[in-house]
Amino acid sequence: MRILPIGFWAVSTSGETTSFLIEHTDFRLLLDVGLNPAFHLQQSQCRLTDISHVFISHCHSDHMQGFANLVFTRAVQERQFGKARPLKVMASKTNIKNCQKLLGIFYPDREFQVEWQEIDQGEEVVLGGDHRASFIRNDHTVESIGLALRSGSNKLICYTSDTSMHSGLIDFCQNSTALLGECFGTNEDFGDVMRTQKHLSAEDVARLSAQANVKLLVLFHMHAPYAIPAKQAALLELIACTFHGRIVFPVAHEPVDVT
Repeated sequence: MRILPIGFWAVSTSGETTSFLIEHTDFRLLLDVGLNPAFHLQQSQCRLTDISHVFISHCHSDHMQGFANLVFTRAVQERQFGKARPLKVMASKTNIKNCQKLLGIFYPDREFQVEWQEIDQGEEVVLGGDHRASFIRNDHTVESIGLALRSGSNKLICYTSDTSMHSGLIDFCQNSTALLGECFGTNEDFGDVMRTQKHLSAEDVARLSAQANVKLLVLFHMHAPYAIPAKQAALLELIACTFHGRIVFPVAHEPVDVT
């Protein structure tokens, strides 16, 4: 299993925003869709018709703006690669309605083969083989849901999405092999903004990773200053003071193995 970073920035002036592809022989799961996932998946030589599941965590544009274009372009690629199975979209009841509205706005003349899977905290969805996804409700400015990917009794990947620290998050991520952890920035750089907009700081995600006993931390949702090498190095050094496992600042299209 591997994590393919499609986008990981908080704002599009720095690069593609949040989207990760989880690749396994039994399924291909896209965690959020950023702004233009079709293009960036093409850059990674990934066929959209091979994507089996999409998870939409919440309705902010940096996480779901590319949804309608993804569904449309996947249908277009079927002309080249053959008929694909219906795309399975996992989201809360509210965000399924939001996704359907986007499709209706941009493609009122089209119908797409989409299977809508309404999810909420405590529920599970089978992805393929013995792999299943479970969910947690977050503390964010809009309805937001995090995801854990399991195989049997093993928790392989947890994805926080956008959230502030809350009581259930450490237990939800406990003993994960890999954590896709939000890292808006340091408290020194963005403390006031993070508190009002309800995001995880670098200090938060470091503490979460350490207390949840995860092995690998993959960061996302960073702001523009951390594209500067010196600022990025300082960010990683701060996190490493608390979390002593492996830390990855993603590189677009460069896979991260989860073993």
